Amino acid sequence: MSTVQGVAVEQDPVEQGAAGLDRRGFLRVAGLSGVTVAAAAAGALPAGAAPAVRTGAGGAPTPAAVSDGLGGNWLTGDTHVHTDHSSDGSLPRQGLQQQGPGTTSVGTQVRAAERRGLSFLPITDHRTYDQHWDPQWTSSQVLLIPGEEANGSPHATVIGSVDQIVDGANPPGSAAYRHVQQSIWEVHAQGASWGTAHPDDGELVDDFTVVRVNDNASAVGVDTVEIFNTENPERKIDYAEDRWNAGFRFGIAAASDSHFSETDAVAGPGLPLTRVLATARTERAILDAFRAGRTTVARDAVRTELTLIADLDGDGVADAVGGDERLVPQVAPSRSPCERSAVSAPPSSSTARPVAAWLRCWRSSRSCWTRPARSA
Repeated sequence: MSTVQGVAVEQDPVEQGAAGLDRRGFLRVAGLSGVTVAAAAAGALPAGAAPAVRTGAGGAPTPAAVSDGLGGNWLTGDTHVHTDHSSDGSLPRQGLQQQGPGTTSVGTQVRAAERRGLSFLPITDHRTYDQHWDPQWTSSQVLLIPGEEANGSPHATVIGSVDQIVDGANPPGSAAYRHVQQSIWEVHAQGASWGTAHPDDGELVDDFTVVRVNDNASAVGVDTVEIFNTENPERKIDYAEDRWNAGFRFGIAAASDSHFSETDAVAGPGLPLTRVLATARTERAILDAFRAGRTTVARDAVRTELTLIADLDGDGVADAVGGDERLVPQVAPSRSPCERSAVSAPPSSSTARPVAAWLRCWRSSRSCWTRPARSA
């Protein structure tokens, strides 16, 4: 037993170096060391959040028992997978300037997801919906969800759409991110989830020294940001932190961005992966969980699982997880502003305060209610 910024954590030897992490270190551990981390861990870790750690026997995946009281179960999947329906969806094509044969069929990726025990899988080919009419798009083991890697600058993982997403033009005099904003609105009108894929020059002014966002990063309504895939995660975490600190709210995702069947062993579907806390194993429930930010990330499905939860009433049952908002009654200030079992409202306040207060505390690395006169 050890502590992470004052929170008890049950660890195995792999995680012995995890104590004392700030939010960036916590996210890095998730991506590089294989610990699963809740989306709410995007900020500093408050004493009011209890990580639940559970390792399956023999390395088998066993979701942490954090769904008690939360009305759902953790489901494992990938959010970014390609096939031959993408022009760059196979190694020979990329190596031979699109003249080689396709080697990454829909069936190849579906079977890989089945082997890894994924619960759900979208096929997110570039700017097309054709993959969903492929006769190999079928599985009795994995819930297949329509998807697309939409737009081009920036790239976006769209999950649950009913048709291809249009990347519109920007009329003269309009905001530079207008085309992105309209795409996000279209995705939400289709009841789908919009995720920023591998933040790059679509959202960043790229000098590779500091993160400087461009106008596209101002689009509102992003549901997730892909902070881990098979590339270096540092700038992706930089981008997510910049947007959180600017007041944007979204969950985190991890994805393989798998293109090549030849690299399946190290970068196939589910390597890395995203888990969602969904109320049912249905497309609608999974999309709702993504849009609520109830997500976790991990390198694969056999790692130790660390998930931040909150027990607001002290009854030993989890009440909230990353992405949730809960109203709690006013309580007297406690020794720690983010004390377990109580999110303390300012003494001058007479209204209930949302759990967004401690999520903001995590994300901004500030103590909750350090300015008593400030509204939550």
